Amino acid sequence: DLAHMSLATNLVSVAYITMMGMLLGTQIVAANLYGAERHAELGAVWQRSLPYAVGLGLVVLVLSHYAEAILLWTGQQPDIARESGRLVEIYGYGMPLGALVYITSQYFLEGIRRPLPGVVMMLVANVVNVGLNWLLIYGHGGFEPLGAAGSAWGTTIIRVLLAAAIVIYILHMPNAREYGLRTRYAGGWRGWSEQRRLGYAAGISFGIEHLSFVLLFIFAGLLGALDLAAVTIVFNAFAVFFMVGSGIASATAVQVGIAWGAGRARDMRIAGWTGWALMFAVLLLPALSMVLVPEAFARLYTADETVIALSLPLFVLGGLSLLLDTTQTVWANALRARHDKWFASASHFISYLLIMAPLAWYLALQRGHRGEGLFEALIIASVVSVVLLTTRFILLSRTPPHHG
Repeated sequence: DLAHMSLATNLVSVAYITMMGMLLGTQIVAANLYGAERHAELGAVWQRSLPYAVGLGLVVLVLSHYAEAILLWTGQQPDIARESGRLVEIYGYGMPLGALVYITSQYFLEGIRRPLPGVVMMLVANVVNVGLNWLLIYGHGGFEPLGAAGSAWGTTIIRVLLAAAIVIYILHMPNAREYGLRTRYAGGWRGWSEQRRLGYAAGISFGIEHLSFVLLFIFAGLLGALDLAAVTIVFNAFAVFFMVGSGIASATAVQVGIAWGAGRARDMRIAGWTGWALMFAVLLLPALSMVLVPEAFARLYTADETVIALSLPLFVLGGLSLLLDTTQTVWANALRARHDKWFASASHFISYLLIMAPLAWYLALQRGHRGEGLFEALIIASVVSVVLLTTRFILLSRTPPHHG
């Protein structure tokens, strides 16, 4: 069950994260209008994003029914492809009226500086999800034990409930009338092209970066089960801290977007550098901990001494790459917030697909660096991305915002 779940979540996450990027324009345009104090136009930003989110979710749902065929094409064993594909289908049902509606609604709330309701809903949802897992995975309370499928159904149910809850909140929140949330959006498809274009660029960027990391796991699998286990636990710890940095990057985008909407170039510079400084301050201790006491992290995951030994140098390299990868994420979000749409996408394509992926294959599999080679490639790619994105932000900061 765990193997099937791992394969299914890795596959569906590529589509899911790409679609999250496609919806990022909701956050940026909402922040721009909020900064410009054009409050009556905010409702349209959210309203037009809802059918768009549903449409993107339907695309994921349709693709999910081809998951088994895709897994077979990649060389997976038929029984693994069948079971993992079934889980992907279950996740797919939660996309159109669940996950992506919630994401675009949370983006909207973040853009108008009201992130707390979504956070509270997510915390409650996680508690409820534990209960659903207890019922559906193990078959308590008279339910049939479904194993991994029970976990997938629990996630799907929670996503639909989250979407319903956040939509109801937005329609009834304070300032709903002031923000035009109850006024029907009358504009056409062309009226919100900039919002979509921001999403196209972000979606490609998110997809490229995530696909590149999936390739690292594929290379780790080619090294063998023990190497894969070591790489997995290091990336798991890395991901927990990275999500904190990603949240700070999102907040940075909101602040830069508000300043862009208000036409304040100086405030955009301050917001960008403040976001980076906050990210660095918050993640410095976790990064140093990974470097200085890697064994403490490893023993949280496993008692296997071989896996622990393999993971120790990876935690050191992972700590170094954490600060670099989150730095480039902050600058990518800051650039998108000031409507520099495609530079971050190009940077990610160069850094992670053209440089990291082949370099990781070469160092890990050809030069014999194994798991260490994967993280060495990540560090090199992140350095390139940091240099490109930081330079771009500095150069653009010299010019006033242009609203075209």
